[in-house]
Amino acid sequence: MGDSRLLTGHYRTTKIQALSVIDDWGLDFAAGNVIKYLQRCPHKGTATADSIKALWYMAYTATKDAAFADRIAKEAEEINEQTK
Repeated sequence: MGDSRLLTGHYRTTKIQALSVIDDWGLDFAAGNVIKYLQRCPHKGTATADSIKALWYMAYTATKDAAFADRIAKEAEEINEQTK
């Protein structure tokens, strides 16, 4: 996995690192980012933003359409603002 001494903070909160899962499952960049953002979102202090980023990458992974992913993320942000 590389030099684990370089991993700090929210990257050291679980026994299994996102990079290990990404490598083991052979995920591409977009699908790997879904895992990365979901793994760190409860630990970094930016859970809502990280969840929306994971949602964006999931929508993009499913469709390969960045404009669609943008719409999904924007709608999630709007719903989040309405519930505050």
